[in-house]
Amino acid sequence: MLLFLTFWILFPPKIGYWGDTGSLLSIALMIVGAHVKATEPAVARKGRTVGICLIGGMFLYSAAIYVMKGPSSGADLYYTFRFLRAILHFLGCYALARLYYRKYGSELTKVLLVNLYWAIAIHAAIMCLMFFVTPIREAIGNIIVSETHQSYTSMVTAGKRIGGLVGGLDGLSVVQAFGLIVFPSAIVHAKKLQRTLMIAILPLILFSVFISGRTGFVIILSYCPFLFLSFRQMGVKKSAYVVVGVLFILLATVLYQPSYQSGQRLETQWDRILSLWSSLTTEQNHEEGAVGKLLQDYTHDWPTDLGTFLFGSGYSGRGGVTVVSADPGYILDVHAIGIIGTLPMVCLYCYMLFVSVRYRRFCKDTSLLLLFYTIVSLLVNGKVRFLLARVGFPIEALLCFGTLMSHHWSLSANAQEDILYDEYYAW
Repeated sequence: MLLFLTFWILFPPKIGYWGDTGSLLSIALMIVGAHVKATEPAVARKGRTVGICLIGGMFLYSAAIYVMKGPSSGADLYYTFRFLRAILHFLGCYALARLYYRKYGSELTKVLLVNLYWAIAIHAAIMCLMFFVTPIREAIGNIIVSETHQSYTSMVTAGKRIGGLVGGLDGLSVVQAFGLIVFPSAIVHAKKLQRTLMIAILPLILFSVFISGRTGFVIILSYCPFLFLSFRQMGVKKSAYVVVGVLFILLATVLYQPSYQSGQRLETQWDRILSLWSSLTTEQNHEEGAVGKLLQDYTHDWPTDLGTFLFGSGYSGRGGVTVVSADPGYILDVHAIGIIGTLPMVCLYCYMLFVSVRYRRFCKDTSLLLLFYTIVSLLVNGKVRFLLARVGFPIEALLCFGTLMSHHWSLSANAQEDILYDEYYAW
């Protein structure tokens, strides 16, 4: 049951434009959590309060901008609903972490890591089905994608890029790449019968990164040093199986040509990845390719007036009266809510960095993964809008609360040892 809830909160299907099932699940988890008897760790309650204050402040600020600017100026409620959804997801993740805490106690982080891996693996399997089976792809694409996003709909239904159940692309590729990153920690804590299946499905996760976006591959490459260190825990034989499996899926991806249409889709994905590499290594492509476009956005697309730069204008930059051509999240955030509204959002991620460093002694696995994933989120937001995203933010929230609650168990165990130590010498 907890695996199903974890999968749903990580990959909540979006029905149309406004139907966010993740928010509905979060509300249900909060209601259930209110009736669950569990001793709440004080440090976890503190983390919840910090998150509510920061996200709640951004919610009120974005709503105030909309009221002051008005829709006639191009302002919209995108960021207001975005922050409201983030509050619900944050509290839903807290309620879910409490359920893990109540059922597994000191083992909660071990089970959480295993379930995170399986949730990503299941979604990877769904994405692969969408890629190869046209009726499934069209059925899911028609349900979860709004009719107003015609270009995105045509891209998904054509199979060029797969957005899975959540309709994401670059952001989704980062989440799917996290499956490969969490794998070394998850397999250590998994049951013996599960480990072979976890290794077998790993290439499927890599393929899901391939068909969703290029950003996930960059994340995997940047995390390679940690992956090699983590694989040492598995031993040489199991690590060799993983490497062979990854190489096999890459080879199969190149050679698989069941039809002209499928081959064309695979070729398109390879061209996107190779074009990124070409833009990094070739001077001409560096200016004209993806990197050049990104540099151009940061050079020309910031707000031109000081008032908008500091306080924001209230428009999301995507649709409506005013459209911002840039893709980087920081530029879109500053256009909408200004530096004053963007700083609290960055402060929330800095708090998660603090949690990962401050409590690393009590749970090294979750704290290290939280540290890496938070840094990745801050960097990816420089390319696309990713902070507090519907796809991605629940992972950070679960890792954060898992780390805080494992800290509580470590303190309890240490306190118990101190009591036994004192009683022994008193006797």
